[in-house]
Amino acid sequence: KSRRGGYYGPTVQAGYNSMNMECDNSKVNLNCAEEDDSFPGQDIRNLIVDDLEACVRMCRDAELCLSVSFYEITNKCYLKKKEFEWWEIKSAVNYQSTNLNC
Repeated sequence: KSRRGGYYGPTVQAGYNSMNMECDNSKVNLNCAEEDDSFPGQDIRNLIVDDLEACVRMCRDAELCLSVSFYEITNKCYLKKKEFEWWEIKSAVNYQSTNLNC
């Protein structure tokens, strides 16, 4: 692939194992995570992951990803293509959201 993680980010699919040749294994910083808040719109894609930390790791592997929203009830991770400002955040129970650069 010519882009880190591909255009839309990694895909989780049974029976496949793949790896980026360059990856960010640094500690995930969740200090700026917004509890019970969602970043509306600007989705690149969504996928099922274990938790917010795994969601952020998926975002790191997507070329265009700048932020995430994670829905705790379904474990759905929404990769976003923009950083969100405080006035754009929407109150949403059971969501956690964060910009990658906070």
